[in-house]
Amino acid sequence: MWAHVYRPPRFRRYNRNMSSIREAEQAVRELSGPELAEFRRWFVEFDAKVWDARLAEDVAEGRLDAAADEALADLKNGRTRSL
Repeated sequence: MWAHVYRPPRFRRYNRNMSSIREAEQAVRELSGPELAEFRRWFVEFDAKVWDARLAEDVAEGRLDAAADEALADLKNGRTRSL
């Protein structure tokens, strides 16, 4: 579902046939310091893109409408406070 956002990092030990979480965990453990830093940067960006895509899908499908309506009603009826 999120394949359009996924861009694997290009690490020397990256294995396209990785089939389990344990294998992924082991591959991450074997990264050098600089590779781990690059992986972290990539993963933060990847995770944000997945989150944004999921949120956009939820909005488009109306899954947040009830929560938005409730929040707007609270605002209209004075049931909110400044942060």
